[in-house]
Amino acid sequence: MYALVGLSRAVGSPPWSKATAPIWAHVSGYAPRLRGSAGLAFLRAFADDSAAQTGDKRLFYSGYLHRADAWADFSEAWDFELHQWPAIEYFKASGDQFNGWDASIRDAKIAKLARVIRHFEPISFQFSLNRKLFEDELKPVSPYGLGRPHLVGCFAVVAGITQMAPELGIDTPIEFIFDQQDGVDADVKILFSGMLDSLSPEARKLVAGDPWFKDDRDKQFMPLQAADMLAWHVRRQHEYPDKRLAILADLTRPSGHLMGEIPDDMIRSWAAHHSTVPGVELVKTRNQWAKFSREHKRLVAARIDRRKITRPGIYYPEGTPFIAKLIDRIRRLFRAN
Repeated sequence: MYALVGLSRAVGSPPWSKATAPIWAHVSGYAPRLRGSAGLAFLRAFADDSAAQTGDKRLFYSGYLHRADAWADFSEAWDFELHQWPAIEYFKASGDQFNGWDASIRDAKIAKLARVIRHFEPISFQFSLNRKLFEDELKPVSPYGLGRPHLVGCFAVVAGITQMAPELGIDTPIEFIFDQQDGVDADVKILFSGMLDSLSPEARKLVAGDPWFKDDRDKQFMPLQAADMLAWHVRRQHEYPDKRLAILADLTRPSGHLMGEIPDDMIRSWAAHHSTVPGVELVKTRNQWAKFSREHKRLVAARIDRRKITRPGIYYPEGTPFIAKLIDRIRRLFRAN
């Protein structure tokens, strides 16, 4: 499911091995023995999405992982390059910043921004899923929130990076920041803790709280623009496999580009499982899901632990027992595998 492309597993040391540990200790501000108890996320992963419109309509989530302090330096360098002639306010592959530009000038500008990424050498990654299969087979039998491929794509990034962390030499918490996607942030607040239960205890320790969803035009989150650049080119390469995009050499880290995909068989197994869960019909529409979301917020505000709801009457009035049951069922949907 996951692979590191370009990183030799037989010869040499992976990134952040013992040889580089003093560097990590220095930049984080904590000695190695204190990192585990510092309670801070020293690493940040930024990810954005891009979806193909042909074939399997594959959805890609791509981006970069680096130290928080390196991202601060990166943002300054990125902002500087954005405003060099010919200047743009921000980078977004599908935006209007390059309207009216000559193609050669546009490509030269993008190449200069790509060299900023190469200079800082973040770990690059890409995760994908068959969006056509997802929407044809999983979406029709799933709760509204879980029938959205972007939610699953976000979790694929979290799961993939944390499960590959030992091979990368990572043992510190990671903050995950995604570009905004309509409604996904609200669904994550409901479902993320349940999804984390499917990870190993070691992987869960590396997740520094719920993911953030931010505007990639916000100067505080400029690495999202770099993630957007990578996601767009990865998706483009998928659509045109015979046309090698040379810029990917600058956008992917040669010493370790992390790749993963959700297998089609897993999507089908989720669909088979979801179709047998009682009560799913009650939260399949947008309005039904909105009602469920409001009830979830009410429970959170009341500081009720939804995981302990096992039958009607414990936390709910007798008039609304199905919602109580459904919260627990939705949390368990991803445990089928």
